[in-house]
Amino acid sequence: MSEQSDVLLRAILATVARKTFSESELRDLVAPRGSGMSQLAAYNLCDGTKSQSEIGKAQKNRSW
Repeated sequence: MSEQSDVLLRAILATVARKTFSESELRDLVAPRGSGMSQLAAYNLCDGTKSQSEIGKAQKNRSW
């Protein structure tokens, strides 16, 4: 697959994946208790460009 095709496919998947659930349904799934700010921030980092460990490190460095 060409690099351009790969970039376009990632963009399509990122868009479609976030449209599967409504915002309110997603909020209930991701942040079932409390304010859920940490879970929401982690979810927003899941854009396909970061590894799970990079997301974990970013969350540890965040100040709430």
